[in-house]
Amino acid sequence: SRPSEAVLYLPGFNTPLSWAAQRMGQLLALARLPSHIKPVLLSWPGGWAMSYLAARSATRQPWMADDLLHLLESLAASGITRVHILAHSMGAAVLLHALPRLLAAPSFERSGVRLANVVLLSPDFPLHAFEEGTTRLLEFLAAAHGTLTTIYGDRHDKPLGYGELMNRFVMRPEEGWRSLGRLWPVRGLDCDIIDTTWMQAGLPAREPDLA
Repeated sequence: SRPSEAVLYLPGFNTPLSWAAQRMGQLLALARLPSHIKPVLLSWPGGWAMSYLAARSATRQPWMADDLLHLLESLAASGITRVHILAHSMGAAVLLHALPRLLAAPSFERSGVRLANVVLLSPDFPLHAFEEGTTRLLEFLAAAHGTLTTIYGDRHDKPLGYGELMNRFVMRPEEGWRSLGRLWPVRGLDCDIIDTTWMQAGLPAREPDLA
């Protein structure tokens, strides 16, 4: 039988395709997902250390939203009816900027594919823009698709902290400087917030028993 569900991973900034594939493979190994849930990876021009602004600009482009729309339509054509989206860092911006275009596209509605989960992992996305526009779209998805939204974040996330500094002085001041992934309070959306601020990032050296 054809697969009915997929996990779609949107990698973040400065994440080569090979690294993203390794992370997806690690997820599959640790999560032990059932065989009917198929892994899918979106490759997009996420830039590298010196092209942050260019990569951030790419997340806003209509062609980027169209690429995501075509991918979801292709999944529907192959028999996928439910998609669980994992969007990391700037990959969350790819998804959230694309939502208006996706929901306005008759082809997306006709495809029959439903977004079961939207999981934002340390999302590099402006908090103000999220509250002013994105929350309404996610609430619509919750009503229409039963979509559950979950945000994982770290209040001390250093890369997002650097991004906040850039937002203050370089980027779009009308969107505010706070980053969604730093877990500033979110208004207007019923969602799960997972605070990983104090989670241990690794195991102490020479203590294999802790594994």
